[in-house]
Amino acid sequence: MSKRKRKALIRIAERVALAILAVDILVYAFLVLGMSDRIRAAAQTRESLRRQVFHEELRIGRLKKYQAGIPEAKDQLAQFQADRIPSRRQAYSQAAGLVREVSRDSGVDVSAVTYKLHTDDTEPLERLAINVNVSGLYPSLLKFAHDLESAGDFLVIRHFSFFRGDNGTLALQISADLYLKR
Repeated sequence: MSKRKRKALIRIAERVALAILAVDILVYAFLVLGMSDRIRAAAQTRESLRRQVFHEELRIGRLKKYQAGIPEAKDQLAQFQADRIPSRRQAYSQAAGLVREVSRDSGVDVSAVTYKLHTDDTEPLERLAINVNVSGLYPSLLKFAHDLESAGDFLVIRHFSFFRGDNGTLALQISADLYLKR
């Protein structure tokens, strides 16, 4: 082959090689740059899913611990009901005895006590509303309210207010609820 033909062939081969190199660079840039956004989005999705799985595993652990404690909680609730919640048969006498004992210990005079039973079929316990009016010195009234609230029975103070009683004495009205077994 002559030198000229070789040079022409080499030039053609160089041009073809340069064209192939340019096409390779364009394809590489298109694929890599186009795929990098997809790769980044997939990595973010993967990390987000990994965090969700981690939080769900923590939640499952808490729920398993909660579920394991349910039998113990049922036993404790039954013990609480047995110890602290009277039956309907005992409720009125127990409430009257509690008011009488707390008023005697705190040194106040009971002027009125009323009871009202609230029954609601949707609630697990019945509620006996107790309204008490007492009069006496301010520290004695506070002691009465505190002793009534901290009594061993399941009693919840709903409302209390001070007002002027008979003969200019200070009086206290307390509304409380005593919860009863059905």
